[in-house]
Amino acid sequence: MNRIVKYIALITMMFCFSVVTQAYDFQDGDCYYTITSLSEQTVALTNSGEKYVACYDGDFVVPQTAEYSGRKFKVTSIDGDAFENCNLDKLTIPSTVISATLNGVIQKLVIEDSNIPLSHLSTNSVKDVYVGRNIDVPWNHLVYCFAYSSIEKIAFGDSVTYVPGGILQECKELINVELSGSIKAILNGAFLGCTKLKTISGASVELIATKAFCDCISLESFDFPNLKTIDNGDSQWGTYRWGVFQGCTSLTNVILPQGLTSIGTMAFMDCTSLVSIAIPASVVFIGDTYNMEHSSVFTNCPLLKTITINGLEPINIGETTFDASTYINATLKIPVGTKNKYMTAMNWKNFFTIEEDENINDGIFSVIINGSGYDGYVEVDGKEITNDNYIITANKGKSINLKFIPNSNEYGNYELGTVKVNGIDVTQNVIGNELIIEVTGNTTVDISWNYAKETPVFLSIKQADNGNVKLKAGKWDSYQFVFAPAEGWVIHSVSFNGKDVTDEIASDNSYWTPEITENSELVVVYASSESSIDDVQSGSSAKVVGYSGNITVNNAKIGEVISVYTTAGVLVNSTVANSDTTTIRVQDNEVYIVKVGKNTFKIGM
Repeated sequence: MNRIVKYIALITMMFCFSVVTQAYDFQDGDCYYTITSLSEQTVALTNSGEKYVACYDGDFVVPQTAEYSGRKFKVTSIDGDAFENCNLDKLTIPSTVISATLNGVIQKLVIEDSNIPLSHLSTNSVKDVYVGRNIDVPWNHLVYCFAYSSIEKIAFGDSVTYVPGGILQECKELINVELSGSIKAILNGAFLGCTKLKTISGASVELIATKAFCDCISLESFDFPNLKTIDNGDSQWGTYRWGVFQGCTSLTNVILPQGLTSIGTMAFMDCTSLVSIAIPASVVFIGDTYNMEHSSVFTNCPLLKTITINGLEPINIGETTFDASTYINATLKIPVGTKNKYMTAMNWKNFFTIEEDENINDGIFSVIINGSGYDGYVEVDGKEITNDNYIITANKGKSINLKFIPNSNEYGNYELGTVKVNGIDVTQNVIGNELIIEVTGNTTVDISWNYAKETPVFLSIKQADNGNVKLKAGKWDSYQFVFAPAEGWVIHSVSFNGKDVTDEIASDNSYWTPEITENSELVVVYASSESSIDDVQSGSSAKVVGYSGNITVNNAKIGEVISVYTTAGVLVNSTVANSDTTTIRVQDNEVYIVKVGKNTFKIGM
């Protein structure tokens, strides 16, 4: 028995070795594919199962489509083993591909331009890269797709709007970076530890996020003329590290661009070669506004000798913004006429040497909008601002138009409360919810909103016997009425906002209105009960209702005369029914007698 079992096991093993597992679904030309979705007809580029495909070597362009059995498939992804063991001079990824894992050695990678972001990209060896579209990741997440590689050059196309966080972290050979004019943000740690990077520029960059250039020890200069925010640094377990330019030990003389509004914590910490820094007038935040004592913006900058401040008013800084040695040995240069302010301002007064400089002439300032958001928002020169603490920049002397727009939400309606400009209440200058301010320096606009006074809602009760009554109604309330016709009259019809609700009258002649949400009308029409039984039986079947100055007669017999009189007997209008509905326009807030055939009705309008 044991011999038989061993024999069967041997045969089974030999069979398993003889089976070749196919790693692809079909081949088109020299390329191999696996089907990723039959319903959407998409495929992934893969290999033949041998971990190497010779035709992928050299200069290879990934096809956009593949055909199999008469069907055309879109190539939307690249498997991780597609280029395993390959050596590509140039690899081009088309716009159809949205996910790619690239192994093998790639000299030049081209990701073609597209407005469709890549959802995933990773590679382990590439020298030269062109990125033609965004890599779609959450704003604060890190990508690492080229991180820790030997990449030397990267260029971003016009469809790219931001440099993702971590994308080039610790790329020790990176020297050349070309940012397109569409890029507005460089995110967390994008170039962290790129030790050979010497210079970088981006015409449209507005935000540089945490640790973006931290430890770029060869960085000598940067040029971001539209930069608005240098983000706060990232500390861990109480240890300060990872400021935006922290550890950039080759920076020497830095002139920050006009229009910059904030310089975050640890921004230039450990820049040991920094000699001078010029800060524009538009800057309104230096350090951590929530914890000034842990700012460390320029700490451990032992060679810092000149700090030029263009601001006309000293802004708040923490004592740790500069080292004690900087306060003692460096010179603070400020605009003419501001020395007394800086000599008495908290922490600025710590500088032993403060000099006014007539060459300081910065004409771009910040305007901070506080209070725009949930209760109401502001349009600034036509641009909608819906978030609080929003900062814009403007040239000195520019007039800015602010339009205040209250919101309505589940908690109620709002109206403009107060507007303060640099702490001065200017609400009385707001005309038609608009205010024009002139920028003469950094400006703060504080807006408050109040619950709007509820506009009264009225329910007008219009009936003939006791005149018209206007009830001041509570919004969303419903009201009950009991009708008591005078002797000789009966209830003919009741309408609410023009809708006949006669059938909703209870047996006790009572009626509940719907919830009142707007100005409304309840109109009661009475019919004379003095006609004989024969007159009633043979009389008109007309239904008379009223709404908003209109008397409407429904179901009158064709050819029947319809006449409207005042209570004084003056004929207002007379017509002949020629359709199912006849409408007669009358003066509002009056009582009328309506005769339809032999029937008489009284209606209050």
